[in-house]
Amino acid sequence: MPKVRDGSKYLKKYDETTISKALDDILNNDISKKAASKKYKIPRSTLQFRLGQKFTKTTLGPNPVLSKEEEEILVNWILESHRKGFPRRKEDLQISAMDGTKPFLKRHNFLTERVPEAVTAASSRVSENDMRKWFLHIETYLKDENYFDILKETCFLLCPKNKTVIAPKGSRNVYEVDNAPAKSNLTVLFTFSAQGEVTPPFIIYPYKRLPASIASSVPDQWGIGTSPNGWMKTELFFEYIANVLHSYLINKNIKFPIILFVDGHSTHTSYQLSDLCSQ
Repeated sequence: MPKVRDGSKYLKKYDETTISKALDDILNNDISKKAASKKYKIPRSTLQFRLGQKFTKTTLGPNPVLSKEEEEILVNWILESHRKGFPRRKEDLQISAMDGTKPFLKRHNFLTERVPEAVTAASSRVSENDMRKWFLHIETYLKDENYFDILKETCFLLCPKNKTVIAPKGSRNVYEVDNAPAKSNLTVLFTFSAQGEVTPPFIIYPYKRLPASIASSVPDQWGIGTSPNGWMKTELFFEYIANVLHSYLINKNIKFPIILFVDGHSTHTSYQLSDLCSQ
């Protein structure tokens, strides 16, 4: 344990990056431990321990669930999503990594939690100048990524909000029987090209198991899925991109890569989907 004055607290003046550089100098550049200790201001005993066979761990706290390479993938995904205007939340990281976020953020301290700026009603009134800036941002991104040469979904409410009906004056309670569970939808996802072409749709039914009569009635090139309330889910959007949209593009001999504009819904921005689209 390093010597400290009474009442004071010991703080390391080096980090894992500095230790890695020191060890690299010792192993690859034949620098002595004493010289490396002086050069990088790391205790010689620390370097001696790190070079020993007993040392196997380089991070604080419990052993990480993910490997260093896997964490690096997530870090790049977070940075890339931020750059595109879709900053990730803790929940997104947990869904994609199935790991706690506090240890992850501690190991990558250049990432932090921030409160995003909300878009108000006033902000939603987009001017022509705003639109031009937006397209300029997209143009810059495409040029940076060397993609410059390659220049929606809706739901049907099965239980819509009731409209007014005619009833006797003075009636205290007026009821209307719903034919489906509340908040139940049938979601249909389409993609439209700049030329006006429409891709095969993806339909999400509010079932746990899809009835055979419905499955047999849907055309082969269409996509079908289920969710408890008929809403979009992360795994269903992934299935649409992988099995419907990609197959359509292949059959049409569309040149890759393409640009797919989506909204910022969490089901559209998981790491698994980002990785699939990058491939």
